[in-house]
Amino acid sequence: MEAALEEHRRLLSAIVDHLPLALGVYDGDGALLLANERMRASAEVAAPGWGAEVAGTRDILLPAGGADPRWHRVDTVPLADSGTIVVVREVDDLKRVNERCAAAEETTSRHNVLLEGINRIFRAALSTQTEDELGKVCLAVAEHITGAAFSFMGELDHAANRLNDLSVSERGWAAFTMDDPDFPIGKAPTGFRIHGIYGRVLIDEKSLIANDPANHPDRVGFPPGHPPLSAFLGVPLKHHGATIGMIGLGNRPGGFRPADAEAVELLAPAIVHALLSKRGEREREAAHRALAESSQRLRETEARFRLFAEHSSHLLWITDPARGTVEYRSPAYERIWGEAVADAPLRVEAWLARIHPDDQARVRAWNEGALNGESAQVEYRIARADGVTRWLRDTLFPIRDEAGRVVRIGGIAEDLTRDDVMQVYLVGASDGEARRLAKALRGAGFRVRTFAEVDQFLDVASVLAPGCALVDLRIARRAGLRVPRELRARSVSLPVVLIGRRGADVEQAVEAMKAGAVDYLTDPPSMEALRVAIGEAMAIPQEAEGSETADDLAAVARVARLTPRERDVLVGLVGGGTNKSIAQDLGISPRTVELHRAQAMGRLGATSLPEALQIALRAGLAPPRDPT
Repeated sequence: MEAALEEHRRLLSAIVDHLPLALGVYDGDGALLLANERMRASAEVAAPGWGAEVAGTRDILLPAGGADPRWHRVDTVPLADSGTIVVVREVDDLKRVNERCAAAEETTSRHNVLLEGINRIFRAALSTQTEDELGKVCLAVAEHITGAAFSFMGELDHAANRLNDLSVSERGWAAFTMDDPDFPIGKAPTGFRIHGIYGRVLIDEKSLIANDPANHPDRVGFPPGHPPLSAFLGVPLKHHGATIGMIGLGNRPGGFRPADAEAVELLAPAIVHALLSKRGEREREAAHRALAESSQRLRETEARFRLFAEHSSHLLWITDPARGTVEYRSPAYERIWGEAVADAPLRVEAWLARIHPDDQARVRAWNEGALNGESAQVEYRIARADGVTRWLRDTLFPIRDEAGRVVRIGGIAEDLTRDDVMQVYLVGASDGEARRLAKALRGAGFRVRTFAEVDQFLDVASVLAPGCALVDLRIARRAGLRVPRELRARSVSLPVVLIGRRGADVEQAVEAMKAGAVDYLTDPPSMEALRVAIGEAMAIPQEAEGSETADDLAAVARVARLTPRERDVLVGLVGGGTNKSIAQDLGISPRTVELHRAQAMGRLGATSLPEALQIALRAGLAPPRDPT
């Protein structure tokens, strides 16, 4: 029996010694009574006192033969009579795996929160109206991810070396207590110097955690009303590798961790993309508005051009060389060519065929020159359908598109032919006096056309045949004096003779002459006095009288050479704009404005800005109207 028990004891001891764990039995005083080989090999576990441990399970770090300590799990089981059984297993690998799983789970959770935050930012980029609204959403996401109490976001102004706040979070405004009109609540402040703790983020271009900002070496203090700062995290915002701004977060309970900085760094590219997209959207809207305004100015310019053309005694015309068609003829065509505009040839070739055969080759050559970008002035004869031959002086010029290509050819034709019939325009006389004067003048060899009202005459004066205006001041003196003034202001080359009341003094005569009249007769004028005054008025050289009109037309021709963008720049200069302000209005850079300005002056043939402005004003260009 005893031999069998001994055999069983040895078998049990062998089994226990080969267990993959340390096993020991302690008495009530903590002395080791029985232990397997692993327990005896571990001096730490076999030390006295283990038997006194409280029953249960716990994980502890134990030395591993000079290597780093390893995790062990200790199970303590009390015996019924007294003493304790202690089982020790190595669980280091399991412990490390569990830790890695927990860390991975935490990382996954943070990444999910981060992805949701990025999605929220991109949704806000589509729904918000302003950068500030979008900025507040971005900051709310950053606060949620990091646990920060408040935050702000700023953009670098590299030219001024300043930081301008783009947005302050709702929590930030709630914590801000300063009552200063220079820093109104809700309006992000601008113009901050690049210094202090936030400046270190921009200077070093990397994230910064300061969990003791009061003792940070870059601390410069805070403006009045700024909330107390117990912890700070700054992360730069970058675009194509260059720092363009930053996010600043404050007062996370317990301070900011590297994981917080990493999370905001991952969030930063989404914030930059969303903000730049919103800014691009705003710039596109501004460009659309500028395009609409430019189109409106173009329509107004075209309206002014047509108004000018319709009241000019010169023929203004435009052809499309690609189609070989005539696009526009002004009303003066009817007087010069002797037929209605509606009856004029539509094909350029058919129109050129009406030029005198001896002059056709020369005119065609100049037309080809205009197509090649050259301007020219040519005199030629036309053979009208009624058999009349007239001499014209035509200024041809190219009209270019935005790329500088010649897409149209324009011309301003002046009739050089002097009519043998002398035309008198009788204005403002009473019905009876108008009949009497008209009969007497026709008897003297004049052709007479009467206008009862001054405005009736002025409305068509610009397209009337050469002659003389005879204005009766005896009924409406002030209205009649408008005639010479208006004709001179409109550069209409019609001389004016005035008839004043009987007994008019010298002062009234001087006033009439200052208004632009060439002669002043008093009531009742004799037929001989009328004939002499009208004859002398008509003898005034037309070229001298019409020189101002010729200059205006030449200016129109020069301006017509400009591309649409060069014209926009010239209009801005007429309005007193600088390169910078014009660039802002047109949505281009000041350098581009400078290039267009130089090209425009070259096309105008101007050697200075004042000269270019004179040409523009003569051509009728005006600055855009102030919408206010």
